[in-house]
Amino acid sequence: MTRIQQVILSIFRTSIIYLPNMIKSILILLPFVLFISCNQQDKSSSISYNDSLDSLFREYYEFKKHINPIEATKAGYNEYNDQLANYVSTPYINELKDSYSKFLEALSEYDSTEVTAARWMSLRVMKWDCEIKREGLTNKLVTIASPLYDLPNFELTPLIQIQSLHLYFSQLAGGISVQPFHTVTDYDNWLRRVDAYIPFLDTCIANMQQGIKQNVVLP
Repeated sequence: MTRIQQVILSIFRTSIIYLPNMIKSILILLPFVLFISCNQQDKSSSISYNDSLDSLFREYYEFKKHINPIEATKAGYNEYNDQLANYVSTPYINELKDSYSKFLEALSEYDSTEVTAARWMSLRVMKWDCEIKREGLTNKLVTIASPLYDLPNFELTPLIQIQSLHLYFSQLAGGISVQPFHTVTDYDNWLRRVDAYIPFLDTCIANMQQGIKQNVVLP
């Protein structure tokens, strides 16, 4: 027998002797390895859920600015200074219904075990906001949420003498409110916002005419 063959035989015999102990060691360590692996996966999954929910919060915040450009102007987002939502129009109302339903469906994918306590609280607030706004849009009383004061406003009486957009809009034009008038761009933005205001008034007139036919008028 050659020297190489003797070495190979020796290694084989040693393996046979220690193999049972090696298997025992592996079996003992395996649960700990699996536990650590699962724990790491749980952490990764939790981080993924938190990041996903944060993304949904940001999307909702952008949506709120989009549906209420004047409030976006108040918050300092100047890219909305030339916009105005026709919040009494049917397309606008339908967009809100679809969007609130979409957000509620997305929120239903999470539970309290998957995200942090702070995020879960924010989720519940967002869910409440979506539910109460959607209910206002689908209620048989035909009400909508005013983007100015966040109070119910009758669809067929969109303009009242106490609080309505036509009163606040004139304040914006005064130059001492949230609408900036410092540059040429500011004035151009205001003119475009005025252009968007005209269709809103036309829709108000059409809705109020429908209200007259249904005897839904201001006292």
